[in-house]
Amino acid sequence: MRFNFTRNADTIARLQAELLEVKERSDVLDTSCGVGLWQAVLYEADAFHPNSRWTWSPEFVRLIGYTDEQDFPNVCQSWSDKLHPDDAPATFAAFGGHLSDATGKARYDVTYRLKMKDGVYRWFRATGGCRHSADGKTIRACGSLTYIHDQKVIEERITQEADHDRVVLQALSDGLTALSSGDLTHRITASFRETAEALKLRFNETAEQLQSTISMVGTAAAQVKSASAEITQSSHSLAEGASDQASRLDDVTQRLDQLAQAASTNAAHARSATDLSQLARSHATDGETRMANLTSAMADIKASTRETALIIKTINEIAFQTNLLALNAAVEAARAGDAGRGFAVVAEEVRSLALRAATAAKSTEELIDRSVSATDRGVHFNGEVLESLRQISGQITQVVDVVAEISTASALQVQSVQRMTQSVTEVNAITQQVAASSEESASAAEELNAQVSTLNDTVSTFVVDDEIMPTPTAKPARRRYAGAGR
Repeated sequence: MRFNFTRNADTIARLQAELLEVKERSDVLDTSCGVGLWQAVLYEADAFHPNSRWTWSPEFVRLIGYTDEQDFPNVCQSWSDKLHPDDAPATFAAFGGHLSDATGKARYDVTYRLKMKDGVYRWFRATGGCRHSADGKTIRACGSLTYIHDQKVIEERITQEADHDRVVLQALSDGLTALSSGDLTHRITASFRETAEALKLRFNETAEQLQSTISMVGTAAAQVKSASAEITQSSHSLAEGASDQASRLDDVTQRLDQLAQAASTNAAHARSATDLSQLARSHATDGETRMANLTSAMADIKASTRETALIIKTINEIAFQTNLLALNAAVEAARAGDAGRGFAVVAEEVRSLALRAATAAKSTEELIDRSVSATDRGVHFNGEVLESLRQISGQITQVVDVVAEISTASALQVQSVQRMTQSVTEVNAITQQVAASSEESASAAEELNAQVSTLNDTVSTFVVDDEIMPTPTAKPARRRYAGAGR
């Protein structure tokens, strides 16, 4: 028994601790959760029955502006008497429908206004649920109360602003419909709230500016049409002139091509002449060298001839001495008589040989003298020829320099003609482009003219001064420029 008592005491202590924890949590919910809680035990589903018991949490009382149970007793009238008259029927109907639904599907969720302690009505949201007892008479109900006045005020403000916005949108819609139909005289006259008044002012200003703009567009369209006609004629004239110029440039280009070919030929001939002049200068230099060598050789021959003449003179002297010896030998042979007869014959033969040698030496000396004289003349003439070759070489050098300058000038002339040809070709291409652009400009001007006509037709559909805008009349196009196409 003692054991059971101890065990029961422990259980009771544990249950008391749990109950205390539940009570603390319930007190916190009742006082500090920001949501007012309520509960009721209803007898025979009658909220106002004397046996029905109501309990309002401290937070519920505080949300309505009261302090304790003395200010706000735990009876249904404490709450029901503070309902706004306009909200009471719907609130009671919702609460009664919730109590009569034993299935629990009809939830209790309503918004209404309660009179605060300061006498001001404020918005709240009430939610709840109930459970029916087995006897079918007693119902336990509970729920919460949430302060939603600020949210409700915002919603009402939004609703009012939405109503104002509908007025504004309808007026703008009517105005835009009028503008879309071409009526530029429409103005918004409806009253807008202060925040939207600027929008009405902007619309009316825009419509007025659009009216003025369309009027100016109509006038400008006429002027553009007249100008486009003039542009069309000028473009055609420019295209004709550009085509004529392009034709002439083609002729100039062909002539420049011929000139370039001739200049190229001349340059080639100049290069050939330069090559030939270089070759001639080389040959002249070589001839000068050979003549110098020939002059040196002839000088050597002259020196050798002089030496030969000296030798011949010596031989002539020897022949003379031999002749004297032969004479002496003949005299001695005559003195000897018959014994010297053979020696006399020999002396005669020696004398004859001496005479012949002297004669040959004399002839040779004469020939050598003539050779020396001819050699002198050859050396003289060779010197003159060498001097002429030197002058020819110098002149050929000058000719080579001149031909080289001519070749360089011809090359530069070819380059200049080629550049001129290229420039004329580029100008011709540009002229062709100008002609094409002129034709495109003419086509664009014609297209612009057609579009301006369409613009005139479009502008004429607008109402800008209590009547349909008349179609602008274009000015007559000016006469074509007399110099075009030249």
